[in-house]
Amino acid sequence: PLVLIGGCTGNGKTQLVREMAQGIDLEGLAHHRGSSFGRTLQAQLPQATFENHLAVALLKNAQHNNNVRWVLEDEGHMIGANHLPECLRERMAQSPIAVVEDPFDVRLERLREEYFTRMHHDFIAAMGEETGWQEYSAYLHHGLFAIRRRLGLQRFAQLTDYLDTALLQQQRTGSTEAHFSWLVPLLNEYYDPMYRYQLERKAGNIVFRGNWQSVKAWLRK
Repeated sequence: PLVLIGGCTGNGKTQLVREMAQGIDLEGLAHHRGSSFGRTLQAQLPQATFENHLAVALLKNAQHNNNVRWVLEDEGHMIGANHLPECLRERMAQSPIAVVEDPFDVRLERLREEYFTRMHHDFIAAMGEETGWQEYSAYLHHGLFAIRRRLGLQRFAQLTDYLDTALLQQQRTGSTEAHFSWLVPLLNEYYDPMYRYQLERKAGNIVFRGNWQSVKAWLRK
């Protein structure tokens, strides 16, 4: 049996999975966070290797937890270049979902830490100041470019301008505040409506809603 953790981006779903004894971190196994900005500095594994690692994680988790009910993030069928095995996807489609609903400003701070502060640090640490900055900038541009058609080309061009301005400010001052100028409309106009639509289609599976702490407490019960 499975229980899934759902919710809009920035709600700390992956962190919640990792804190659960029965958690299976699909994104960690795939070396990808699942969105157009989901790339990590670790290369994704071949599909067969990903499935082998997933099987080992499931078996080890079951071995160490009695009366196991695996806790997984509510993912699409693809996590970057890796796809979930069909048998797992079928079970996930039938599984109960706990939805995390944190305030918007809390979500923004999580995303700031994950995509701007941490990714910038990781690129610089891995590649040095100059190359690391170039790769960090390219990573953000590629994430936006990947969804340009869904945004509309005019809106994509406008958000790209905001991104360029934010990168310039971050490079000069170290501040990541200006990134909210493109991240906030991206959430409001694209990601949040998409995730809410997906959750509406699974409404019959939703068994609990609450903020991060209350979902964590519910899962532990």
